[in-house]
Amino acid sequence: MKALVFDLDDTLLNSAKEIGLRTRQALDVWLTSGREIVFATSTPIRKVRAFLPEELAKGCEIITMNGAVRHCEGAQVFKAPGLGDAGKSIVSRFPRGHSVHVTAEVDGEEFATNYHSSDEELMQWNAATRDMVLEMENLDFERVGKIALSRWGPHMDDLMPWLTTLGCEVIACEGGTFINVVAAGVDKSTALVDLFSGRGWGKSDCAVFGDDLPDIKMMALTDHAVAMANARTEVKAVAHHVIGHCDEDCIGPYIKQWL
Repeated sequence: MKALVFDLDDTLLNSAKEIGLRTRQALDVWLTSGREIVFATSTPIRKVRAFLPEELAKGCEIITMNGAVRHCEGAQVFKAPGLGDAGKSIVSRFPRGHSVHVTAEVDGEEFATNYHSSDEELMQWNAATRDMVLEMENLDFERVGKIALSRWGPHMDDLMPWLTTLGCEVIACEGGTFINVVAAGVDKSTALVDLFSGRGWGKSDCAVFGDDLPDIKMMALTDHAVAMANARTEVKAVAHHVIGHCDEDCIGPYIKQWL
């Protein structure tokens, strides 16, 4: 085994947004042995920095915003095309104050929202400071790589038919209470295919860990797809192995078979 690929929320990170001690120790040994770790998440890079220890991420490939951006050693090395007119249509449908919350991500550093947050809420919800917030009215939608939609309480399945007519990649997450929208053809797997090709990795060289719908396509790239016990049923159905809950610190003991 040459590399491990991890989704973050509710996979490598537990419900407290932390990495368990046994897992962290195993990952340190893994990197020390000269093998690689890739992080592939729906969240922007600023949130990755907030929850992933700097010393663990150093030198690792980090795929963010559902494959829209790729980072290596702290630098952005790839960015997918923006949402353009589709992004503009979404923002227009949900103006400021709407019950559907919209976050339009530019590059993972800057973003705009249709709701007001205090400085404290910005840090808590977006891992952001006030200077990162752009005005929705002034957005260049060719630079908007991802739009996240959320609504407290009700599921958002009713929005899926309309969103799919926009010609984008639309994925419902977190039990349908959260939707990610990126440009057509963009997902975690597209970023990984390029990386795997460059490294010369095949299906038997990498293990992929995940829990939610955005992880399914990247799990198809390996013979070692691993789902958490808390994963969606659809994810477990495509996994080769199902291990413990993300709160059980079970990844470390599992990967010891390859150490």
